Parts: sequence; C-alpha cells; structure tokens
Amino acid sequence: ASTCPEIGYFLTATTSGFEDISQSGTPLPIGPGAIGDDSGVPAVPIGFPFGFYDAVHNTVGVSPNGYLSFGPTLNDPRPDPIPSSPSPNDIIAPRWNNTRRFIVQWTGVPQFGLADANTFQAVLFEADGAIEFRYLTVTPPRFKGDVVIGVENADGSRGTSVPTSQMLDGS
Repeated sequence: ASTCPEIGYFLTATTSGFEDISQSGTPLPIGPGAIGDDSGVPAVPIGFPFGFYDAVHNTVGVSPNGYLSFGPTLNDPRPDPIPSSPSPNDIIAPRWNNTRRFIVQWTGVPQFGLADANTFQAVLFEADGAIEFRYLTVTPPRFKGDVVIGVENADGSRGTSVPTSQMLDGS
C-alpha cells in the first residue's frame, strides 16, 4: 500500500463493486456535443460537507477529462504528475460504511486519439472523507504518463499518486 500520512490518504484495494449510475444519475452537459470537448461543470453540489486536505467543500467541479476539482481548472486534457504545482490542482483523479456518497461517473469516454470507451467513477464518502476510484472498463495506458491517477492539494505541493497497475476493469 502507498501511504500519505500527513493527510491520511492511502492506497488500498476496495471491496466495493462498480455501482453503475448511468440510468439513475444526473447527466451533466460535458464532453463532445455538449458545452465543449474539454469544458467542465463547476460547482456541482455534493450533498454533504466533504473534507479534502485542508478545506471542507460542498461542491466540486467535474471535468470531462477524468478528474474532479475543487479549484477553477476543469479543461486540462494533459495528465500531470502528482503532486505538481501546474494547474489543475486540488483534484481527485480516478483515471478513485454505509453513508451518503457522491458518485461521478464517466461513461464510454474515449482517450484522446483512440476509439476506445472508458467507464470509471470517483466516489466521495461523507462519514470518513474516503475516496474510491472504481473502473468498469478502461484501456491500459499506452505509455508512462499517458494516464495519471491520484489526489492533489490546492497548490500542488502535496498529493498521492496511484500506480496505473491498480486500475483494473470491474474493480
């Protein structure tokens, strides 16, 4: 397991299965044919206060590029190493008890330049601030740095990166 003791985030296998919300969730106007291929939706209500690093948030921005952000940048298509100071920062990047949870699902999203269809989720838990990344179907990275998974604080100085080998279909 990979740990980040100063904030309590750590890498562990999850026993939760993929919870398909494509029929029950609220669609957002992002991606091709919507408000722009790389445009995101800011300030989506989470439904409960969610603690992340040094702040508590009630909303999160959703990027069509496979990450959530508590900051303003929702249109960056290039994955940066985690942690790093260039924007976007303050992110949850999944390509991430029985209480309320906030699920964002990317359904059938192609990687840039490919005709594949990736379906994955980020799940935020109210009770303990846990974050899960869940994958239904994903294309393996083409090269090192092609896909980034992890979380990062507001100024890009702290974060936890997850090896892409942990990104397994159906987990």
